[in-house]
Amino acid sequence: MAKCPICKHNIATPSQLYLPGWSSLVCPHCNTKLAKDNRAVVILGILLMTMSLTSMAGSDRRLTLTLAGVSLLLGVYELLRPRLQVKKDIWD
Repeated sequence: MAKCPICKHNIATPSQLYLPGWSSLVCPHCNTKLAKDNRAVVILGILLMTMSLTSMAGSDRRLTLTLAGVSLLLGVYELLRPRLQVKKDIWD
């Protein structure tokens, strides 16, 4: 479940891997076309990159495991509650 950024109603979202469902996602309450916001993907990428750099540099193992845990929790949270944004038309 996610919230519409316009009317704040809960919306049932498709599976992350079902791309046709994401391309036609519309809020049933206000008929706004919606898309998935990719901010968490960028944060997850930065965390994973930092985790790999700390493990290669021979830093403290607890720091690497903490970053791995945070990355895992962020990934699961993003799968369960994706953030939505209003879809922008290509031709505007």
